[in-house]
Amino acid sequence: WLAGDLTGALRCTQEALTQSLGTSSRRRGVGMSIAALATVEIGEIDEARRHVASARRVYGDSSWYMATDIARHAYGLLARAEGQLEVAREQLSRAADGMVAMGATALAPPVLVDLVEVCLASGHPAEAEKATEQLERLAKEIDRDLHRAIANLGRAQLALETGDADGAVGPARAAVTLLDGSGYDVLLGRALDVLGRATDDRAEAVDALERAVSAFDRCQAVPRRD
Repeated sequence: WLAGDLTGALRCTQEALTQSLGTSSRRRGVGMSIAALATVEIGEIDEARRHVASARRVYGDSSWYMATDIARHAYGLLARAEGQLEVAREQLSRAADGMVAMGATALAPPVLVDLVEVCLASGHPAEAEKATEQLERLAKEIDRDLHRAIANLGRAQLALETGDADGAVGPARAAVTLLDGSGYDVLLGRALDVLGRATDDRAEAVDALERAVSAFDRCQAVPRRD
């Protein structure tokens, strides 16, 4: 899912769930959550609702390692797709806080960058700034290109959506450079989209947006492509 192989992630989780039909264990709930994350990005919202509902029945408000927060991430993205931005913001914030609190810092950045996006869409720029700063702190701690790329994407989104297009170009370019050829096509497409909308270089903008469409096509992230 995170690497952009949405159909592969969905296929694997469906195979795993098929092998344990009739059960609703906490381990099986992780598969439901990953399936929900993949189907939201693909745009299969009815299927995503089914997986989110199943995961929520398994976990409720209980805490079971990072699995509960992965379920909250999935619920948050579904809520965003349905236009319920305040629900999405609450769920993503709880998921990120839970992961950081338990030390699952490598899993928190994908949630935080989605939180940045939702906070900006729902009119909470201060919360978006806070999530971006947290992304940047985690990127320094984890010291991996993927997490640096996600932090740059968050910073670029924040700058662009708060009226600083010039300030968005640098981190967007940095994110694209780090993600290019990595296979993380959903993240690459998102970084290219921000770059294409931020840059005042027409040729760069056209190239970035065309490449964003291609990246989203490769992973079948239809809602983001459209």
